[in-house]
Amino acid sequence: IKVYARHISPQDGKIAKTIYFVRHAEAQHNVQERLVAQQATSMKEKEEARKQVLKDRTYLDAKLSDEGLEQVDLLAERFNNFLNETSYPAPSMVVTSPLTRTLQTTSRLLPNHDNICALELLRERRTGRPCDERRCA
Repeated sequence: IKVYARHISPQDGKIAKTIYFVRHAEAQHNVQERLVAQQATSMKEKEEARKQVLKDRTYLDAKLSDEGLEQVDLLAERFNNFLNETSYPAPSMVVTSPLTRTLQTTSRLLPNHDNICALELLRERRTGRPCDERRCA
């Protein structure tokens, strides 16, 4: 996981904004994609096996893997150090996709944040694959 910070300088007396972009950590379907790709003997077989994983309803709105949870915990530590060691401000508002893996990433990265908003507009592209579809509330 990487955090990208973008500082937008003030112009004409406007207040500066800092925007952090964070991609979700490793999800369960990512692990399975990697496993089937390692077992394939050709690029064509690799790609077909990967596509089959993405069609598997087991991975509907896939959660983070165990490794993904560890990735977020490490990022949270590094992000807090980054904020403490620089002049960058802590996020005042957090917007995230409503997919489970992104909500898990957000809640572990910023566990005590009180201004988090999940927006459908921030979802990954709609592929029709189970891993990219939301569970019913």
